[in-house]
Amino acid sequence: MDCEELITSEEGLDIIINSAYVNVEQLPIDCYIYVNDRIVNLYLKRETNPELSVAEYGYAEIPKCYTILEEKENISESIFAEIENKQGLDGEGVMIGFVDTGINYSSPAFRNTDGSSRIKYIWDQTIKGNAPEGYYYGSEYTKEQIDAALKSVNPNELVPTEDTNGHGSYIASIACGSVEGVAGLTGIAPKADIAVVKLKEAKEYLKDFFLIRNASADELPVFQENDIMLGLKYLASVARREGKYLVVCLALGTNIGNYGALPFMSSYIDYLAQGKNFIVVGTGNEANKRHHYYGKVAVGETGEIEIRTNGNTVGFWMEVWGESPDLYSIGITSPGGDSVDKIAYKIGETQEYNFIFEKTKVLVDYLLYGEREDNPLIILRMVSPSDGVWKIHLNEDNILYGDLNVYLPVCEFIEGETYFLESDPYRTLVNPSGVSGCFSISSYDTRTNAIYYASGRGYPLSDIVKPDVAALGVKVLGVSNKNDGSLVAYSGSGVSASITAGSIALFLQWAVVLGNAPEIGNAIVKNFMRRGATRSDNRQYPNREWGYGALNLEEMFALFRYS
Repeated sequence: MDCEELITSEEGLDIIINSAYVNVEQLPIDCYIYVNDRIVNLYLKRETNPELSVAEYGYAEIPKCYTILEEKENISESIFAEIENKQGLDGEGVMIGFVDTGINYSSPAFRNTDGSSRIKYIWDQTIKGNAPEGYYYGSEYTKEQIDAALKSVNPNELVPTEDTNGHGSYIASIACGSVEGVAGLTGIAPKADIAVVKLKEAKEYLKDFFLIRNASADELPVFQENDIMLGLKYLASVARREGKYLVVCLALGTNIGNYGALPFMSSYIDYLAQGKNFIVVGTGNEANKRHHYYGKVAVGETGEIEIRTNGNTVGFWMEVWGESPDLYSIGITSPGGDSVDKIAYKIGETQEYNFIFEKTKVLVDYLLYGEREDNPLIILRMVSPSDGVWKIHLNEDNILYGDLNVYLPVCEFIEGETYFLESDPYRTLVNPSGVSGCFSISSYDTRTNAIYYASGRGYPLSDIVKPDVAALGVKVLGVSNKNDGSLVAYSGSGVSASITAGSIALFLQWAVVLGNAPEIGNAIVKNFMRRGATRSDNRQYPNREWGYGALNLEEMFALFRYS
C-alpha cells in the first residue's frame, strides 16, 4: 500500500506524535509527514496495528475532528459586511488563506476585472494525481492552471476542484470578495491574493470512534486535525514562496480537547504566529447549546452531573476535566435506575460497562493530561444511550481544588437532543480559539449592539483573555457556491473571523506593503486591535463575551499613527 492510499483510504490509521520523544526514522513505518520539526503525522496500516483506543495510542495522538459552525439565515433579513473608513486600502500585496470546504474558483467574486483569477494556489486534498511536493495526497492547482481553465469551454476538465458545500466560498467572499463580484457584494480586502486548501473528509473509522452523527459531507463536513495542520503548513509555505504576509481565516472548531488545549494544533498555531502568519479563529457558537458544565466537588462529598438525552441513537463523547493534582473516579446511573457505583481509577486501560436494560454501552478512560501538568481527565463514550436523564457521579479520591469543567461535543456532532440539565455558558470557546497565538474573535449584532447569543465565551483554561475582540457575525450575506449570482446568509463566529481576517489584511497592507511598519508581527497587530476596539461605557473590559471590545480598524490606524 503506497503513502497516498494510506493517507486517503479507510485502510490507513492516522496518528500524530511528538518527534522529541520518538525517533520517527527508526519506526517500522513507510509513511509520515513532518508538520514542523516536532509534530509528525504517521500513517499506519489498520490491519496490522491495534484497534483505535485512547489506552493504546494516547489521547493527544488521535486526530480530533472539526467542523464548520455557522447557522444559516434568511437572506431578506441579512446585510453586507462593511468596515468603516478603510483608508483607501484593498489588501493588495497580502495573501489571505482558507482551510475549509474549498472554493468556487469560477465565481466573479474571486476574479480580477479582466476575468483572470485572484487565486494563487488551491490544494484540493480530495483529488488524486498531483500532490504538492512532500504531501503525498491531493492535487495542487496554480493561478496559471486556474486561468487556463477559466478560458476553456469546460473549466472542470482542467481544474476539477469544487466547493460542493459552499461554506468555503461564502467565508472567502466576505474576507476578500472582488469589487466587481456578485450582486453588489464586495469583500473587506477585495484585491488580496487568495490561497485555498480544500480539506478531505475525516475517515469513517475516526468519526465512529468519536461517535459523530451520520450526515452527508455536504450537510456536515467533518475534518481531521492532522489534515488541518498540513493545510496551515501549505498556506504558510506558498505565502513564503510568494514573499507575502499571510492571514488565515480558520472558520472551523471542535469541543473535543477543549479544556485541555490540544498540544499539537495549539502548539502549531503558536509556532506559525512567530513568523509572518496571522491565524484568525472564531470562538464558535456553543454558549447557548448547554454543552458545558462547571461545578465544584467538596472534600468528602460526591458531585453529580445530569445529562438529558432524547433521540440520540449514535451516542456521544464526553470529557470531564479537573484541576491538578485532584483525582476523581466516577459512577453512572441510567434513566431506568441501573447503576455502576464506582468505576475503579485505572490509567492505561479502557473500561467497558453494559447497561443491559438500557441497551447502552459506556467506555471509560482515566488520564492525567492537560495544558497544566497532570490535569485529571475522564473520557466517557456513551454508545446508543437510552432517552432520559443519565447521572454521572463524581467520587473524590484525592482533591484540593474540586473544580470541574465538563464538555459535550459541538452540537453539530450530536444527534437528537443531548445537554446538561445544569449548564454554564462560559468557557465555551471552541478549539482552537483559546490558543494564545491566534486572533480569537466572537460575534455581535450591529443592529442591537449586543453579543450574538450563541457566541462562544471565555476564558480558556490558562485564563488569558480570549476572545481578543468581537466582530460583526449575525445575518451576513456572502456568495453561494453557484455561478448564478445568488447569495446566502449565515450567523456565527466564522463570519466574524472572515471579517477580521480581511481587516488584518488591510492593516498589513498599510503597515508592510506600503512601508509604514515593515517589521510588524502578531503581537503588535493584536495589541493595536485590542487597544483600538470600541468599548461601551456600561461594560467592564476585558470580558468573557467581547474580549477588549468591538473590532475598530479605523481606530487601529489612528493609534498607530500617534503611538
